[in-house]
Amino acid sequence: MKTSLKLNKRQSNSDGLHPLYVRIRGKSSKGKDSEVSIYSGIDLSPKQFSGGGISNKTPNYTDKNRRLNSILDDVERIISQTIEDGLEPNPQYVKKQF
Repeated sequence: MKTSLKLNKRQSNSDGLHPLYVRIRGKSSKGKDSEVSIYSGIDLSPKQFSGGGISNKTPNYTDKNRRLNSILDDVERIISQTIEDGLEPNPQYVKKQF
């Protein structure tokens, strides 16, 4: 299971900023490729999203980065706990547990 960040440029708020999502990819319970996204609560401009992460020149960078790292840590904890419980995690399950 892989996690990545995605800036949705198709949506924007009144300030012209786009929502940042945590994308989770893996296999569904039926063995097919599956993908879900979790909104991070962070909105950025394309210039503020570089190299697959938040640019350190972004206003309130530290706060936004902490919030994003907290979400990523929670997702990784859910995946690890699911594996420890002897189950096979899939993206839909992880999102539901989040």
